[in-house]
Amino acid sequence: MFLKLYFQHPCDPRDRLRAEYDFCELLWNQGLRSAPQPLVRDPSHHAALYEFIEGRSLSEDEITEGRILEAVEFLLGVNELKTRARPLNKASEACFSLDEHLECVGHRVQGMLVIGDASEEDREASVFVRQHLLPAWERIKKQTIEWSSRVLGRTLSDAERCVSPSDFGFHNALLTSHDRLRFIDFEYAGWDDPAKLACDFFCQPALPVPVRFLDAFLRPLLNKFGDPDLLRERIRLLLPVYRIKWCCILLNEYLPAGKARRRFADKTFNSDHRKPVQLARARDLLESALRSEARS
Repeated sequence: MFLKLYFQHPCDPRDRLRAEYDFCELLWNQGLRSAPQPLVRDPSHHAALYEFIEGRSLSEDEITEGRILEAVEFLLGVNELKTRARPLNKASEACFSLDEHLECVGHRVQGMLVIGDASEEDREASVFVRQHLLPAWERIKKQTIEWSSRVLGRTLSDAERCVSPSDFGFHNALLTSHDRLRFIDFEYAGWDDPAKLACDFFCQPALPVPVRFLDAFLRPLLNKFGDPDLLRERIRLLLPVYRIKWCCILLNEYLPAGKARRRFADKTFNSDHRKPVQLARARDLLESALRSEARS
């Protein structure tokens, strides 16, 4: 068994316990076994007990088309339960229109402007945000609006929405002794735009998924969420937007809530050691986003 304690912070009121436990309970009640079995929860202590999964993380060279299709199989199974998933809340930062996507990522970028100059690391991050990240975001946002005439201002219908594990990727998967993946960490799960799910899957930097696998990932999913052409168009428009979002996530070490969450998970955590690493990763991700933008 595995006891999980959930982070709480005044700047981050999300109910991670409810999101994860309700999601896992839905899957187990309907016979899906790729997530941990939920056993009992204690909201008063922000804690829950789950099945312990024996397994190991994948390495980058183990990310193959076969593993991509295994992840897609999980998503398809989850979304076969859409009619039973009505009680689930919206996913964390759920977006159901292009306007909401842009507003959400814009809010994250603006949040980075509070990084000050308390240390040399902070000053470097502040310069990066103000001189590189913010101008790139303004350009990508403007370009997205100019190219989005078919989808701007349009809200997704219920049929076009998905049940999303959220923060879904191989960084949240364990390979078991049966050579099958089981997926973990559903603290942000709920209803969302499948385009956001796809973008996060290919933008998360913890265990990167090469974009060459995008077609293999999408092919089984396209006809499950309304007009496949509109879903493809949203993904094309949003990939640069979500690379900016993940740059911001990498810089969470510089924000009070981000540092508090890390310390909650690891009492020995020292943000000063991680800050330069995260800033370097954010720089690399932004360069990748700008290269992709230039090719489009």
